[in-house]
Amino acid sequence: MSVRGSTVAVPDALALALADGRSLEHRTGGDPDGFPFVYHSGTPSAAIVDPLVWDAA
Repeated sequence: MSVRGSTVAVPDALALALADGRSLEHRTGGDPDGFPFVYHSGTPSAAIVDPLVWDAA
């Protein structure tokens, strides 16, 4: 997925099935041995990548 000139490959969205039947869409990336970073853009929203945040992570 190419996102507005991002220099990093952005993985496809993944879906986590919740117990109440809803699904939580998310993306993971970066160095698996690196520091964990969680970004939430607000609600309502979707797993859409902000290239500035993705590149910084």
